[in-house]
Amino acid sequence: MALIYAKAYPENPWYNSDFIRKLSIGSINYWCKMQHKDGTFDEWYPNEHSHVATCFSTYAIAEAIQLLLKEISKSYLKKFLTHLKRAANWLVKNNDFSVMNHQAGSALALLTIYELTNDKKYLESALEKNNLVIKAQSREGWFSEYGAADTGYLTLLLYYLSIFYEKTGDTALIKPLEQIIGFISYFVHPDLSFGGEYNSRDTTFYIPTGFEVLASEIPLARKIGDLYLNALEREKILAPYSEDDRYVCYDLYRYLQAYDFYKKNGKKAILPFEKEDNLFKFFSEAKLLVVKINDYYSLIGGSKGGIIKIFDIPKRKLVYSDCGIIGMDETSIFGIQKLDSSYEVTIDSLNKEFEIHTNLRRIYQKYSNLKRKILFYVSLLITETLQQSNFIKSLMRKQLIHKKSENIATVHRKIRFGDETIVVIDKIAPCKDSKPKKFGISEKFSWIFSASANQFDNFDHFFLKIRNLDSSKLSSLTKGRHYTVLREINPLSQTIKWSIEINNI
Repeated sequence: MALIYAKAYPENPWYNSDFIRKLSIGSINYWCKMQHKDGTFDEWYPNEHSHVATCFSTYAIAEAIQLLLKEISKSYLKKFLTHLKRAANWLVKNNDFSVMNHQAGSALALLTIYELTNDKKYLESALEKNNLVIKAQSREGWFSEYGAADTGYLTLLLYYLSIFYEKTGDTALIKPLEQIIGFISYFVHPDLSFGGEYNSRDTTFYIPTGFEVLASEIPLARKIGDLYLNALEREKILAPYSEDDRYVCYDLYRYLQAYDFYKKNGKKAILPFEKEDNLFKFFSEAKLLVVKINDYYSLIGGSKGGIIKIFDIPKRKLVYSDCGIIGMDETSIFGIQKLDSSYEVTIDSLNKEFEIHTNLRRIYQKYSNLKRKILFYVSLLITETLQQSNFIKSLMRKQLIHKKSENIATVHRKIRFGDETIVVIDKIAPCKDSKPKKFGISEKFSWIFSASANQFDNFDHFFLKIRNLDSSKLSSLTKGRHYTVLREINPLSQTIKWSIEINNI
């Protein structure tokens, strides 16, 4: 689809209308050849019959055909519509509620195929699926991504819902769209970055299209859209200029659509970090805490063990990042960052305190070439049906995302927010004796197995940075002792005071 959008910009030095038309039609033709007989497509392994690969690519192809409608021969159009209907017929019968952006993409794909075919069964299914998406919205405005909130994927879901609204004009969608944008507004960073490890899927990408579609109707959409146009110009966020190759393919046409939808007009709005009043807002369902006190702004991820980000508002700068305790021994890494929505969180709004009970868990990150080869051949041999493919995928998700990990210690983390300083107290109670080679606080760390996490940011040149703690005191963790790690952070002076205490239980 990105190729087709290039037709709109003849000043492009490599622009050639006939060349782009042929290349675009050739790409659509190749998409048809990749399709399984049941209408599906693979994403990660042979015979996967992927729901997301089917709905996302089907929408992009259907939208591309609409743009090329006057330039496609009747024979090619008939062929393309046959393949689109094959995908649509499969999507009508199948859903994916594990990640709601897939379901929203499916609804928009079916709506766009209805526009091409005028077949009402696709319209009925599109409306039904879109209604199911809306019903799944949290009261706080977000949608589940593996059981918790993720701002990156929320901008993707906003993309699909906003274009669905643009196509149908259904005003009932305005309130859910306003709730999405309202929720996202709290997680717009003062330094123009976006997302991070407090997200359920650790994403830092941003899809601008939905904000541009809604800019003239929802003031916060125009505000966020303008802010991240500035961030794009300054290369402050993950975008097609720096994304991994596969995500350039996903996102480039969405950025070009955003350009088409751009509207300068729109009422002005103020983001939470820009307001004069202090803020202590806890999203109880998402387990995310947002704190603004005087000149600092802090975000806490409760479903990720109490991850902390602190920003200096006047300087528009990230001054402290804490992705939790992390240790390394002879065999593996252990940390508190594993996604778990069952963590016990306590909020004291009066004293501005956040408490969480979590676990220091062993992280299993080994995925050898042998295991990859076994998966490849297993998928060839036993995934002839959708049921078999779904079984393999659920097994992979269980092993790579939801697998229970060995507990090294229990951790009680308390964060106290003052006018000038933030105090973080970690009380560690080992479940077994352990001798870590390194022990510290990780500034940047991701546990989850997800292709959309851990993409290279050209404005962020470290992959794992640890503030090492006193090795003489933490060279071994002994069952029956309490280890208390205390730090006092002054965001504006960017100073940190440390202390470590060890006591017998």
